[in-house]
Parts: sequence; structure tokens; C-alpha cells
Amino acid sequence: MQKNSGTVSVRRWLWSFHVQLTEQWLKDMSTKGYQLSGLDRLGRRFYFEEREESEAAYRIMYKQGSLPMSMREDGWRSACESGKWSIIRSEKSRDERKTDVVRDELVKRNERILSAWSIFFMLIIFNITMQISLVVSSLSSGGTVNVHPSPLWILTFVGFLVQITILVFGIYSFFILRRENRDLQLSYTGEEPVALQKTSDSITTKWRIQSWLSPIAPEKMSRWLEMQEERGFKLKWVDRQGMRFVFSQAEHASVSYYMEKNKDIGAMHKDMGWERIYLGNASANGWKLYRAYYDPHEEKKPVFHTDPESELQAVKKQVRFQMFISVMVLLVQLMNMPLQIGRVVEERTASVFQLIFLTVSMTFIVLFTWTIISLFIHYRNKKQELYRV
Repeated sequence: MQKNSGTVSVRRWLWSFHVQLTEQWLKDMSTKGYQLSGLDRLGRRFYFEEREESEAAYRIMYKQGSLPMSMREDGWRSACESGKWSIIRSEKSRDERKTDVVRDELVKRNERILSAWSIFFMLIIFNITMQISLVVSSLSSGGTVNVHPSPLWILTFVGFLVQITILVFGIYSFFILRRENRDLQLSYTGEEPVALQKTSDSITTKWRIQSWLSPIAPEKMSRWLEMQEERGFKLKWVDRQGMRFVFSQAEHASVSYYMEKNKDIGAMHKDMGWERIYLGNASANGWKLYRAYYDPHEEKKPVFHTDPESELQAVKKQVRFQMFISVMVLLVQLMNMPLQIGRVVEERTASVFQLIFLTVSMTFIVLFTWTIISLFIHYRNKKQELYRV
């Protein structure tokens, strides 16, 4: 903290990765008599003026332009702006405030960063796989590895440290932003998905492990959960990985489940009876699970997407992400196979290392080739089903 004639500046690294924590920190500074007056986003520095202590609430916005009239009438005022970032303040208490910010643009920004880190991690995996392949080839060939002393080795060492630092920072950013997006989405709806709380009356625990790269994984999961409800098991809690399910004994109920891996759009369907009950960690953006109860004697089974265009768009986004992961893994294996096969052909024999490596590589190639084909077939069949005349 630096002080200069009534002005205080504080540097806060990675504040944009911890938006809600930063908002609480700004509120705490306000209670100490420091009111936010400026932001240097490049220097990661916040500027404050010494004022009377207050319980002001702060909200950080990204690419949202000017304040809507409804928020101005509710007491929100601009505190500072810097680039695409802006921070607003309200002196009203939480009970008095009737409006709040929408987090869509901030969530999209975080998702773009998550996607960039996902690509980076795939490149790292590719690089590591290539290095392992070279090491295995050297060990299996029976040759000797000669290391020549050189002052340039220091550059190799420094480069290695830089790569490790970037990797550690990337892993940290990945998990922090994924959790931040989940919290932002929950805060936008104004409620925690209380339908899935682990309570003492939970009597049954069931495990279900499946490949989330499968194109029909969400449909299979939805059907399985609906069958549990029909048998009298009400879903109470799901772990973050989406593998352990806790149910309580209840009356038989008719319910429609829907699961997809796109941005959270549950608020649009809340008026139609859908409740979002789960945000998963199975991927960068996470799976969302929705549920709607209905009376089969008086109404049809609820459908999440009411028009073919929106449903096909949701399927396309899901298939696109799964296709990207599958293609990246397949390319890594296909680029390593010729090296190993060439070594075996040259030496006319295969070591244990090479046999294990070739077996694993072939398994991955077959598995992910089938996954890619399944994704194409699933998208084609879904499109024909939706637009069938």
C-alpha cells in the first residue's frame, strides 16, 4: 500500500481472476474509510481516496457499457473505468437493492481464457509424449547417450524453468477461473442449487462412471436419473466430478432431466418450470443439469429446447468441443506411431518398452477414431430427427 496526500494505491495481482473476492475486498476497504477512485488495469493497481467509513457494495463489470437506467434509479453509480473494465458502487444495503449486474460478458471472457489454456495443455501433452517417445526409443535401441558440455546448457535450463512456471500458472488459472465462473453463474441466479444438498436423510448412494466424450452421454445420464425418480429415488446430491449420486426415498415422480455442456441458460427456462440443480467439473466449462417435474396425466413431458434450431445449436457446440479433444489426442498418437514402427522395422525386433508403447498408442487411436465417427453420426442423426418432415 502506497500513500500520497490523501490518496492510497494498492497493487492486487490477478484481481480479474478473483472478481467476487476483489469486490469483497473493495467493500472492506470502504469500511476502513478508503473509497475507490481509480483503476490501472495494466499495473494491477487500485487507487483510493480517504473518506468517511461506509458499507458500500461494489460490482466489477466487463464490456457492459453505460449503466442501465434501472440500476441508476436503484442507487448504483460508476466508481471508475479502465479499458473494458468498469466498477460500480452502491451505498444501499443488500436488502434495499433491487437490481444487480449481469455476468454474461465476464463469464464469456473467462471461458475464452479457459479454452486457450486447454489448447496450451494439449500442446504440452503433445510435447511430453514426443519426448517420452524419444526416450523410449533410446532405451530400447541399446545405444549410448552422449552429453557434451556447453555453456548454452544454461539456456536450456532457463527455458525449462520458464516452461514449468507457465505450466504451473496455467494449471492454477484453469482451476481458479473454472471455479470463478461457477460462482459467477450461481450469483447471477441469486441462489445456490439447493435441490442438490447432501442431507442426513440421504439413504442411497450410487456410482455411475461414463465417458463424457461420448455424444450420447448426457442423454444416457438424463434417462438414468429419470428412471431413479420413477423408482422412488429423489436425487439429493452429486459430487463435482458427476460420478457419485446420493438419493433419498420419496414418492414415485415423473420428472424430465436435461444435461448439456454450454453456457448457463437456465434463467431463460426458469419460468417454464426448469431448475438448474448441478454445475459439474467434468470439463473446462462444466456440465449443467436441469430438472422439471410434471404430471403425466395432465401435461406432456417438458422439453428444454422448444425449437429445432436452438436444440441443434446446443448439440453442435457439444460435438465441436468433444471433437476438438478427440482430434488433438488422435494427432498426438498418429505422429508418434511412425517413429516407433520405423524403429521396430529397422531393428527387426521390439523391446518391452516398444510393445507397451505401441499397444497403448493403438488403443488410443482406435478409441478416439471411433469417438470421432460417433460424433459425426450423432450430429447427423440428431439433425435428421429434428428436421424430419
